[in-house]
Amino acid sequence: MNKQTLNISCLPKPVGPYSQAVRYGNLLFLSGQISADPVTGQVIRQDVAGQTQTIMELIRAALEEAGTSMDKVLKCTVHLSDARHFAEMNRVYAAYFPDGFPARLCVSGVQLYDGTDVEIDVIAGF
Repeated sequence: MNKQTLNISCLPKPVGPYSQAVRYGNLLFLSGQISADPVTGQVIRQDVAGQTQTIMELIRAALEEAGTSMDKVLKCTVHLSDARHFAEMNRVYAAYFPDGFPARLCVSGVQLYDGTDVEIDVIAGF
């Protein structure tokens, strides 16, 4: 199998030494997403529910552009700045997986980019 780096036009451009997405065989590894404008890359200041919704919409669009979909998400990692944000994030997150939830790891108490409260990455199949 070959590793293929993907440039996803609907995501903000990388700021640093990482790829937006990497395909390896039948798997897609999508880098962590925050609530950011895909054109300017600027953080969108919102509450936790708004951040989560923006992130999940970015993820949905990126998966579709790469040729897969939300129903093929196998695993998510959710990073929260504070454990108190869990219920609000979880309520929005759950709505994106009506046909069954992927495996998930959620960690809290982490300092995220530019004061954001939520970052999510995914692994999906094709």
